[in-house]
Amino acid sequence: MEIWFLPPESAAALGTAALFAVHVFALGDCLIRPSGAFVASGKKTKQFWSIILGVAAGCTLLLSNVTYTLVLAATVAALVYILDVRPAVQAFRGPRGGGGRQPRTPRGGW
Repeated sequence: MEIWFLPPESAAALGTAALFAVHVFALGDCLIRPSGAFVASGKKTKQFWSIILGVAAGCTLLLSNVTYTLVLAATVAALVYILDVRPAVQAFRGPRGGGGRQPRTPRGGW
């Protein structure tokens, strides 16, 4: 009796695609954050995380058929960024995030 809905090769490819999506999400989020946010929050620099996450996405895309050890290490790096660094730098908004001074408007009523 087959317990998989997909053949094992397809399930592995689907899992690799999901991991690649996580890595691309982490890299994209890193690239839209301002560099000063990383330093101000006490984390490594934006350049450091961009390189780490870029290599992680590349390893997942290119080496997933060869070895899963590097894919596992890349996934750990992406999860560290998503769970630790991202919440710390989210407080700092870049030019697209509505940062800067907001115009003063009177509150309440008409």
